[in-house]
Amino acid sequence: MSTPGQQDQRQLFARAQRLLQAGEAEAAQTICADVLARYPEDANFLCLSAQALTRLGHFDEAQVRIEAALGIFPEFERAHEAKGDLLLARGELSEAVEALQEALRLNPNRQQTRLKLGRLFLRMGYVDKARRLRGEFLKRGTDNPDIVRATNLEKGREVRRRGAGVPADSNAPSRQRHGDALVGPARHPAKAL
Repeated sequence: MSTPGQQDQRQLFARAQRLLQAGEAEAAQTICADVLARYPEDANFLCLSAQALTRLGHFDEAQVRIEAALGIFPEFERAHEAKGDLLLARGELSEAVEALQEALRLNPNRQQTRLKLGRLFLRMGYVDKARRLRGEFLKRGTDNPDIVRATNLEKGREVRRRGAGVPADSNAPSRQRHGDALVGPARHPAKAL
């Protein structure tokens, strides 16, 4: 049974996560800092704080949080994912790949990490690796409603493209054909939902 303090902490964590996902990194960081002032060794909040700090461009502070989380819990996949996010933001792509691969090794069911790694492979020009990850992603499914929605939107685009007589293997720009269905803006805004 959880105590009222633990319930409050869970609610604060969920709220900070929602704020970060909504692009409100500063508000998320404020919540994280408040909780970490009381519970400085909470690995979840250390990682969430690191992600918020990374988005705010406070890379050195984010690194301190990640190191603290890994010092407490070296096998914590979210700490490795936060490290990958930080390295990516710093432009250290190869190191980011290593961190995200470690996060995925530690938790192969974490679809968010698989999606980030696939996007990073595409950015680096490793299309085959990105396709393989996309295949794993689609095969495993997901319980994240945002990812499900994005996947379903892309499937709808492909169906409409085929219905319009555009073959999937044509020379027309196709996010599906290149294996990066969930990466970047649609190349055909008129065909977007």
